Amino acid sequence: MYALAVLAVTINALVVGGEDGSPDPFGAAEALRYITWLSIGYMIARGLAKSGSPERYDHSKRRQGRPAGIAVSAPPPPLPAGHCFSCPDSS
Repeated sequence: MYALAVLAVTINALVVGGEDGSPDPFGAAEALRYITWLSIGYMIARGLAKSGSPERYDHSKRRQGRPAGIAVSAPPPPLPAGHCFSCPDSS
């Protein structure tokens, strides 16, 4: 949603322009101001969401290639002997 809002502000700044030599009512400076407010709001919302999370951040999960917050489960059991996914008669 954040990226779509920034894209909408950017497109609006490009499309809206002053007519007949009048100053641009929604120029680059105004667009950057809105994008800044969107960014601040996004960072505050993400911080509040993270602070309300029941799981703590664990660096060991990040080092193992998994994003934080994903539970580690046991590996699946091995396939029975003679089992083949590519063989037509395997069941």
